[in-house]
Amino acid sequence: MKRLAWFLLFVLVLTETAHAQETNPIPNLEIIVLLDESGSMWRETDPDDRRGDAVELFVNALAADQSSADIRLAIATFGTEAKLFGDGFTAIKDTAAREALLAQFNSERRNTNGWTNVLAAFEVARELLDGHRAGYKPIIVLITDGQPETPEANRDNPETLVQFIGEVQGYGAVRFNDVGYVGDICPANARGTPIYTVAIRNADEAAAYTQDERELWQTISAATGGGYEEILPNNDLEFQQRLQTVFFDLLREWTCVNVGETEFFDGGNGSTEISVTPIQSQLFFQIARSNAEIWVEIVDAGGNVIDEADSNVTVVESADRLNRTYSIVRPEDNVGFGGAWQVNFRNESNTEGAFAALTPYNVTDAIRFNLTQPAASILPLGAELPIRATILDDVGNPYPAAQIMNGMVVVRDANGDEMGSYPVTVAPNGELIGSIAGLPALGSYDLVISADVQFADSTFSLEQTKNIDIARLPYLNSASPAAGESFPFGAAIPVDVAVMLDGQRLLDQSTRMEVGAELLDASGRSLGLFPLESVVGESGRFSAEIDPPTQAGAYEVRVNLLTQPLGGQAYQAPARIVHFQVEPPPATATPTPTTTPTATPTPLPPTATPLPTATPTPTPTPRPPLIEQVNIPPAAFGICGILFLLPLLGLIGVLFFRNRPSLEGAYIEDMSYAGNDVLFGASYFGKTATIYNRDGETIAQLNFSPGVDGVRVEVKQLDPEVVLTHGDLPIDEGEAFYPVHNDLIRVGDVVLRFDNEMDLLEDDYGY
Repeated sequence: MKRLAWFLLFVLVLTETAHAQETNPIPNLEIIVLLDESGSMWRETDPDDRRGDAVELFVNALAADQSSADIRLAIATFGTEAKLFGDGFTAIKDTAAREALLAQFNSERRNTNGWTNVLAAFEVARELLDGHRAGYKPIIVLITDGQPETPEANRDNPETLVQFIGEVQGYGAVRFNDVGYVGDICPANARGTPIYTVAIRNADEAAAYTQDERELWQTISAATGGGYEEILPNNDLEFQQRLQTVFFDLLREWTCVNVGETEFFDGGNGSTEISVTPIQSQLFFQIARSNAEIWVEIVDAGGNVIDEADSNVTVVESADRLNRTYSIVRPEDNVGFGGAWQVNFRNESNTEGAFAALTPYNVTDAIRFNLTQPAASILPLGAELPIRATILDDVGNPYPAAQIMNGMVVVRDANGDEMGSYPVTVAPNGELIGSIAGLPALGSYDLVISADVQFADSTFSLEQTKNIDIARLPYLNSASPAAGESFPFGAAIPVDVAVMLDGQRLLDQSTRMEVGAELLDASGRSLGLFPLESVVGESGRFSAEIDPPTQAGAYEVRVNLLTQPLGGQAYQAPARIVHFQVEPPPATATPTPTTTPTATPTPLPPTATPLPTATPTPTPTPRPPLIEQVNIPPAAFGICGILFLLPLLGLIGVLFFRNRPSLEGAYIEDMSYAGNDVLFGASYFGKTATIYNRDGETIAQLNFSPGVDGVRVEVKQLDPEVVLTHGDLPIDEGEAFYPVHNDLIRVGDVVLRFDNEMDLLEDDYGY
């Protein structure tokens, strides 16, 4: 696999503070690489196996990290069948384990006659994630050159092929939503495990890549909160460059590193300068070269040539010495570290066709960006892009607003040309807030958010880049609430949204649309789920009123959209997030207390009869009624009774819904909602959840009630052809079971996660 005709220098600047031993500058990672080994890959797209070179280069780059972050990686290839290398996840900082994994990968993976069974690869990934470790960020990377096919489902059997593609799309979009990452280091924006698809074709095959194939992979990746990279080169040289650098574009997304511009040098000769700031403490230099005779020299800011034997230097090298990664940690005395570094390389053998490339990367710990919006990497054409980011200090607290200046977002196209710049406002809490008008064309873009930050006695320019792809996807526009809107205490919150496609309201009556909202407080705690109803006479518009929050403060409403065109696959759009405020209740005026004068006894008139001195025992007098007794017709008793019972029933209903258990995380065949998103397909009517399949048919009804051993779930109705299980235990119609928090309930192809912690008070049910 060592056929690189060029030289790549990759620089990662990793920033830590003096207490870096106590913190991870990057999160713990669990990465699954799914690599297409079909016949078309070997025969047409990549016969020189450059994708294998890219995988090995990426593994070595991660392994050189000297921080305390743990990085686990698994590699599976797929053709007609899928093959997992090793025993599962491999700790790639373990030299022996890493070398064994790569040795097996290089020697056993070739499959020249395979089909493109992506579903088999997804099933391997799903099994791996069953062993997911809490606190690790899970990621799937899919590298493929075309649409899924098998011996049974291919272009010769179009009906079967369409069905198989639907199965792949449904599986990929929904089966990874239950395994996600929660952490303060580069927080995840995905609902579960994101899928990052890298679609590749060589220069001869690029024109054959169809829009249907593009939309398939974009839809799968978008549904999981992942990303999409497309390599459709004009020539072989461009193909090599893009394939090698795309992994580091993904690394930026996963670890919040900053990626600089790539600089190429024809012939493998040249030098470049890299600026290192005092807050950076670890540098990476990733080198790939066509032959081991290409000479490399790294010189620090003090003019000292880096020696591989130095105690602060780590080098990870491939077996043939063509792949090499340097990791250099800042010395304790800081001599020669901050300032201008020099990287020199020379093609001593004068090999024709060789060239060099330099890409600087940096990630900070003392000061770092946390970009929260846009959360997704695949965004709809025509949709406004909200920008929200915070700058965090070394312990994860927001940086003071007074020390942040000159916030800006720049949009660059795939060629690196600037398309526009947009100022962002620094809020009093230090959050950077702005928006970008909808991008007008499909394609790949970079959003570069930057700000000047005061640190110690100096000012540094800090930036974070996010790669996005604009695709033809439905999305939501919110008319109410408006961003930042303030509501009086006790007022209901109106939610009014429109379903959009390509900048216009979606009026297609044949497209199924379901919209729901979730209210969250400032801490992110869910306060309830609210379905939105279609506005009569206005296709594509939905509205509802959310019950008034019980406390003043900051809130957010997340509006979720599920669409499914007639005969097509369902798609879950990224949530539309709107922040608003609830004002404190009006102050109640306290009356000024007045002094009550002592009453002066009024003398009896002279004609009054003196009171007797002896008081007889009084006879008890009946207490007068609170209201005057009147004659009421008997029929009116029924009306009054109803009027009396209605508020009581309403109170009981409020108490029930306030304390009811909730289901969170489900998929109805190809329809997915998970995490804290609204659950579509399982609707609550009183104490009953109705489960639907993709065609809208009821397949089960579950009744929820308090029981002796916790929440009692009774199967009131079950389709005879559907199997319902609680854990591994099958449950029949008429039977009941007692799930606990996070238990999985499977109803045919529908998977539900039981959640009984949302506002469920212990005293209410006695457990």
